[in-house]
Amino acid sequence: MSQNTDIRTLFLEEFIKRIVVKSLIPKKIEKELLLERLDESAEMPPKLEIEIKKEPVLAPKETIKQPQSKKPAETEAPKQKLSAIFPIQLSNQNISPQNQLPKVPRVPVIERINRIFADPAVQSINCQGHNINILVSRLGAVQTTPISFTKEEIDDFMKNLSEKTRIPLLPGLFKVIFQNLIITAVISEFVGTKFIAERIISQQLPQSPAMAKFR
Repeated sequence: MSQNTDIRTLFLEEFIKRIVVKSLIPKKIEKELLLERLDESAEMPPKLEIEIKKEPVLAPKETIKQPQSKKPAETEAPKQKLSAIFPIQLSNQNISPQNQLPKVPRVPVIERINRIFADPAVQSINCQGHNINILVSRLGAVQTTPISFTKEEIDDFMKNLSEKTRIPLLPGLFKVIFQNLIITAVISEFVGTKFIAERIISQQLPQSPAMAKFR
């Protein structure tokens, strides 16, 4: 029994020693590593810490470029060159009559009246003044046409009738027979000239539609 107890005690002592040794070795190693690190940090220069500040990114401001004032000498020189290369004159007096567009002559009043009377159903036309649409009497029905005469056209028409019929043109009533028409006019410089042209009926009119279009 005594031997067994001795063996147990020896085993326990040996086991405890090993445990103590194992627990002390790591601590010793850690102390040595700490000492080495402290020595290295003492030898190396201290590191500089740089702080980077983040600033908000701002949108670039639009810069307004002011026009640079040019010298008088620089502006006058190009004008002289342009005028020498392109001698353009914008005045209307220097434009020759050949470059102007020719005016389209208007159809005389008598020709336009004859075109209306080309329809055998038309009995008379009534012009109540310049720039007023004339009225056409066709088979007893009165129609308004898009045709109108200016003051100058009516005056020229009356003068031509006076010259061809040799009837003097005086203010008041003016009545002539021209071709197959009886033209009765009232000449007035204040109100304007009005006239009626009637067909001289020589035979019975043929049957035709009651409506017609005049251009």
